[in-house]
Amino acid sequence: MADPAHDGPAMNRIIHQAIRRDLGRFDAALARFSPGERAKAEGLAQMFERFHTQLTYHHEGEERRLWPLLRGKPEDTAEVERFTGEHEDIASALTSARQAFDRLPATDGGDEAAVARRATNALLETASSHFEHEEREMDELCAHADPEALGKAQRQFGRDAGFTESMWFLQWVADDATPEQVSFLRRLIPPPAHAMSRLLAGGRYAKAKRVAWA
Repeated sequence: MADPAHDGPAMNRIIHQAIRRDLGRFDAALARFSPGERAKAEGLAQMFERFHTQLTYHHEGEERRLWPLLRGKPEDTAEVERFTGEHEDIASALTSARQAFDRLPATDGGDEAAVARRATNALLETASSHFEHEEREMDELCAHADPEALGKAQRQFGRDAGFTESMWFLQWVADDATPEQVSFLRRLIPPPAHAMSRLLAGGRYAKAKRVAWA
């Protein structure tokens, strides 16, 4: 039986893991980057655009769907406001990183790769601090919320992103997940959606990974 007060925070942790994973991959790829690798620069820029979309959808979904349900008690409202402030810090760091990655293909990549790497690590530091804070508090906040409304909000997250992005998301979030996490994802999201995601987005996702991070 679904338990929104447990499933929401558990899903959040998997998404946070995927975000940290990608930022680590960007850092490693930029450390290996050689000036003049135009195809690699384009692949990194395109993959960061996808990453930007996933992180933005995640935080906008929380702000729109989840936060209103968690503002019950005054102390809970104050905690959610702190989350919102941290989201703003992440959005600023994300914009700086996106600008650096967008410039990468337009140059020989030497200086811009160093700039992009610094921006990546700044984003990782900012995001990790927020994730640690959110993961400490989210279980209790969700336990205070109305479970029916919470479950409805969680189901709405994927629909907000649209079909194409939802198919990509399932490939992205399950990448490098543990067997236990994969089992959880298959329980939370109907198996036909996973099969459709593999069919429609699996090949594109694998190719994008090879071009950007191989």
